[in-house]
Amino acid sequence: MNSSQLTADNAIKSLYLKKIAAYKFQDKKNNSFYVYLKYFKTRNEADRFLLSNDTGLEQAWIREVK
Repeated sequence: MNSSQLTADNAIKSLYLKKIAAYKFQDKKNNSFYVYLKYFKTRNEADRFLLSNDTGLEQAWIREVK
């Protein structure tokens, strides 16, 4: 989570240099930007992805957006 769009953009650039595709969205409820690697339709799909794939990151988490 990033409070500024510039910080989110910098995080995306950093991941790009590691050959990791990333994207961002803004949560209008808290006005924060989130950087994400992949969109999933269900929580179960996201859980399976984290458990079965190496994201190449030290830390990754799931953020549910409605």
